[in-house]
Amino acid sequence: SSIEDSSTSGITGTKGSASNPTEADGKVGKAQHYDSATERITLEDSSAFTWTPVTQERTVSAWFYPTALPANDGDPFQFIVTSGAPGNRYQFVFYTTSGQTFLLCAVSSNDWTPIGYFYAPWSPSLNTWHHVTFVAGSAGNNRIVVNGAAALVTESSWDDTTSCNPTTTAIKDAYGNSTGT
Repeated sequence: SSIEDSSTSGITGTKGSASNPTEADGKVGKAQHYDSATERITLEDSSAFTWTPVTQERTVSAWFYPTALPANDGDPFQFIVTSGAPGNRYQFVFYTTSGQTFLLCAVSSNDWTPIGYFYAPWSPSLNTWHHVTFVAGSAGNNRIVVNGAAALVTESSWDDTTSCNPTTTAIKDAYGNSTGT
């Protein structure tokens, strides 16, 4: 089953099956409800996902409706995750570690060894819509904005300019309790 991007990018996504994830009412139009860790939408291979961190700005924005927090450390909701490419990959995620929740943009090698990242702590209200925006640019200029307010961002090693050329890009949920548009 196909999902159409509502932005001007015109990117098409493909659900794992017709009801995986299920359609739900969204903040704007329809959304996808993720209720298991196996649900994902694979996005078409598009040059829009090729990115050279540090030298090119990248913005990822989504409406997000969490109904529970991740129960296990490292179980993320991945707004965008890339893979299958030789070289570097990246992801924009909401995750839990040591009992704290964060929004994170990370660039890693193909075996997931961290190269650079920026993050902000975030404890979202449950059962309410949140507008989340990641803006990845040059060191010192990375931003995370939640519901129109800038979050306090911490950066680590944001200086690698190796291009990311993914062959697979997806939106997926590893903890199964959220809806996004």
